[in-house]
Amino acid sequence: MFEIDGGANNSSCPLLTCLKPITIKQSIAIRLGGICLSLLTCINVQAQRVYASLEQNSGIISGASNATSSDSSTYSTLTSVLFGSATQNLQFSAANKPSSTTPIILRMTTSSGLVLGTGLVSNLEVAKTLGGISPTVGTVYTSTSLAALLGLGSVVGEMLIPPENANFDGVRAYFYGLANSIRIYYAFYIKSPTANNLTTCSGQSAILPITNFQSGYTYKLYEGTTQVGTTTTANMPLPVITTATTVIKNYSLEAIEANVYPSGRTAVQVTVRPRPTVPGNATLN
Repeated sequence: MFEIDGGANNSSCPLLTCLKPITIKQSIAIRLGGICLSLLTCINVQAQRVYASLEQNSGIISGASNATSSDSSTYSTLTSVLFGSATQNLQFSAANKPSSTTPIILRMTTSSGLVLGTGLVSNLEVAKTLGGISPTVGTVYTSTSLAALLGLGSVVGEMLIPPENANFDGVRAYFYGLANSIRIYYAFYIKSPTANNLTTCSGQSAILPITNFQSGYTYKLYEGTTQVGTTTTANMPLPVITTATTVIKNYSLEAIEANVYPSGRTAVQVTVRPRPTVPGNATLN
């Protein structure tokens, strides 16, 4: 069940209000105060998001806990003094730890909510972490490499931090050397789809059931780096394979929200067996 709070600030209510949080409750409470009913579509559209819910910080940070909320209108502010620094780490709980193949979406802007420019990016580092504010894991993005992550979609300041097949549970921003401020809004990832290994027959059409299917998402099937299937339903069509011997195909399954935010990929194994041979003198009843 869901509580949907229209609020005075949502009177215009395009689907941008989907960025407001939707809180699970034991009852449905809809407050009609200019609320746009199309907001109901947000329940499904963002259902597979998992937000960082813990944080650690050092330096001058205001509203630190705001960055652990799904509310896109709130944020923490990191303020660096000249020759000083400010750091904030957004951490996922142990129960919601991302896998080593999971991309992370992080949103940061200038202190006025604009896209980070060259001057700020050159004094900013972003990296994944494990177990708290340190150590960092994998690539430390700064300057040119950090600027290349920006511009993920239509939301100002969002960036996608790619997976590197290394264990992590957080992402941090380290802002230094300038008398200036930046905002951090949130970090989240998309839950990876789940499916069971299956066996099918040569030349036979088959489907792969997605066991945690959620409407509003697009699902893609890959063999290596090549996409071989797509669906918006709970049943992924599999490529038809004709073979005289048993073949094992290793696929990976991905969920995508709004054609912008990808999940990590889940490995799925499909065994294709040859059809039984019927002797020439056999009689089929």
